[in-house]
Amino acid sequence: MQNILQRWQGLPREDLFQFWQKEAGLKKELRQARSGNRELKIQNEMEYVFLRQSMAYGEHKPDFLRILFYNMDCLPVQNALLGGHLPLCHDFLQYLPAAIAAEKPSPQQLQFLINLYREDFHRYFETIVSSLGTEECDYLLGRTANNRLRKLLKDRYSRLNQEQSEGHYGLLQSDPEVPPYLTLYGDKIDLIRQTIRLLALDQETLLYNPMGCLKAYLEAADQLFMVGMLSDCLTLLHEVYQLWQLRKTDFLTEDNNAINRSINRILGKSLAVYALLNNSSACQYSLDIYHHYFPELLLDNTLRLYLQLYQNLQMNRQGNPQYSFIEMTDVFMQLGKREDDELPRYFRDRQDLSPDILARILEELSQDLTVCPHKALVTMEILRALARDNRIFMSKQLASQLLRNYLDLYRWIPSPRFLNHDIYRQLAESVDDDLRNEAKQFLTCRSKYTNHAIRELYKIHPDKFKGENNIILRQMLLGSFLGVLS
Repeated sequence: MQNILQRWQGLPREDLFQFWQKEAGLKKELRQARSGNRELKIQNEMEYVFLRQSMAYGEHKPDFLRILFYNMDCLPVQNALLGGHLPLCHDFLQYLPAAIAAEKPSPQQLQFLINLYREDFHRYFETIVSSLGTEECDYLLGRTANNRLRKLLKDRYSRLNQEQSEGHYGLLQSDPEVPPYLTLYGDKIDLIRQTIRLLALDQETLLYNPMGCLKAYLEAADQLFMVGMLSDCLTLLHEVYQLWQLRKTDFLTEDNNAINRSINRILGKSLAVYALLNNSSACQYSLDIYHHYFPELLLDNTLRLYLQLYQNLQMNRQGNPQYSFIEMTDVFMQLGKREDDELPRYFRDRQDLSPDILARILEELSQDLTVCPHKALVTMEILRALARDNRIFMSKQLASQLLRNYLDLYRWIPSPRFLNHDIYRQLAESVDDDLRNEAKQFLTCRSKYTNHAIRELYKIHPDKFKGENNIILRQMLLGSFLGVLS
């Protein structure tokens, strides 16, 4: 469409009859164009008139209104619309609520609403303002002096705040008395609020902007992973996958590739941790979930082999250490040269684990802790196994980093897989008192309460869970609701 507009601008205008003939041909091309609405940029009133004459009537009017919406940051377009045919202006105002809901423009992109407002348009603006969120209302309130428009925006802003305080269990309302819940990925409370906002999409948005909706759901799934709500994350991913399968023929190839990559990325890390925490046959369990719920996707080979490593470690804990070492070597050999981390190289090359190599492994471990927590956990379990077999020395530095990492994972998801008596017995003697006592407090508290008991305590004595000194009880309660407390 932009090319057609440029060709129209370049038409010679000396011979009016010849100009009209060629202009008529370009108008026909515009009406037949099936893409390019979003990219078309109107520079002046003459271009606006050409587009209006070409498309503003009959079956092509929705396309023209869409082009107008994408160009409302242009003052000549605003003036031409307001100074032109009044019914067309009314049509555009009626179109705006659906367009705003579908496109989710930034508050800055909606500043044109201030210039469009007229007393005669007030009934249209009642509907338009009802499609705005709190950020948009707040932004526009700070930039208009029109009293009637300000009242519309204020009423909408107050109503939204009231709905937020009453809905979503009040989670969207900030409470200064609630301390932050800091974990590997930031404050869980903030992450939950962000997730709720992303999920608060109506069916109209899904209808008019399915790609934007899928991207918002994927972002929400990623944040559910960061919160530690793995079951919810996987459920939402399955919903996204099904929606994508239904609509993928409507999307461009690059959009489908982007959705595929995002689902694979989030699914890989979330399912890996979920399988490690919930099933002794983590590898086969993950393969089954891919097969039943995500049949067009494939479990990444590297991820599969790390799950196999963890499974082997758990099964051979009481077995022959030499046999376990051979099994781990065999799995790492399957990774090949593509996995160029220090730990796989140590097993492949059968080299000594020098202090320099161990230091690099610990550095990689720190990076994996947030990016690939399943890989970090498997690495930590392997290092503990090597120490039990006297292949490496459990120094104070190594024990301290491992225990800190286990505690970081436990604060994220308080599962016994991340902190248990076996881990504590092996590492506690080699660390400082503060770190040892922190781990011991978590274990002692967990041994006192079952899922049912911790919830009963919260019902009877909710005050015990308040304040910074009761973080351990809150961890226990979180574990109970996440289903990982045993």
